[in-house]
Amino acid sequence: MNEKLTLPEKFAKHAVKASPGIIDRMAKARHKVVTAQKPGCQFAFLSKSAWLEVSGSTDLLDKAAALQSFQAQMQYANQMTKLDKSQIPALWALSKGIYRLGPKLVESLQAAPRYEREDTSIDLLGNFKEWCIYLELPDQLKTGLLSNIDGCFVAPGIVQGAADDGVKKCLNIESLDKQTSMTRQFIPLDLTLPDIKSILSDSEQLMKQFRELVEQRKAQLGSNEQGQKLGQKFLDSADMQLQLVPIIVNFLLFINSPQAERLLLKTEQTLPCKVEPQLSKKGPRLEPAPRAVIHTLELE
Repeated sequence: MNEKLTLPEKFAKHAVKASPGIIDRMAKARHKVVTAQKPGCQFAFLSKSAWLEVSGSTDLLDKAAALQSFQAQMQYANQMTKLDKSQIPALWALSKGIYRLGPKLVESLQAAPRYEREDTSIDLLGNFKEWCIYLELPDQLKTGLLSNIDGCFVAPGIVQGAADDGVKKCLNIESLDKQTSMTRQFIPLDLTLPDIKSILSDSEQLMKQFRELVEQRKAQLGSNEQGQKLGQKFLDSADMQLQLVPIIVNFLLFINSPQAERLLLKTEQTLPCKVEPQLSKKGPRLEPAPRAVIHTLELE
């Protein structure tokens, strides 16, 4: 009997199916980047402009620069959201690495967050062993607004220009809930660790300011029930992300550390690796992993 697919596997399968040929286009685009030996090509799988090319939407960047009306901006945002929902899961499908942290390790990391430590390097946030990982949210943290979150896809990215620009490095975080609805968050990596620590520690103040703006907008909508519900949904989503991001940053700083690699080796688990296109008679090819590979990390 076949094992039941994990939630990220189900989502990735649907995303690839919804964008026919995306894996083949990814293979050609990545081969082009590697062949040209562009700087930064070992950091992110593809740049933003290359992803647009893969998605057949190279004109979106030009359109975005000329947008004037709010309606046009929203149309652009919706198009980009649709592209994002295929790109990140399709990239994860290449290696299908799921990272699962044990209760003792979670308790230790929550008690002393890695981003609070003086000996932690910001470089760890970009030190991925795979192009994209899936980080499960531990059960003990699934409370309140996080109670419905299964985990997050996380992938390094270049959000501005082509891959050879080597600018605007970031982390793309896509949280996945049990209804397979995704929410995106960016973390810029041109900051220092103290900068990120400051952003995380100021999240309560940021949330307070954001809540005031949303409440003002809801008041303007008056008795518009649909508008009120939308405003509250937007507020809950932002609040959820502000709770989730410090957890993800904390866990990533550990997962990408030498200590985590030693734990994997000690428990004789297969070390993850970045998948590259292989040349065939039909050109560059990428073969998605057959099934998810679960990397379990726990303290002794």
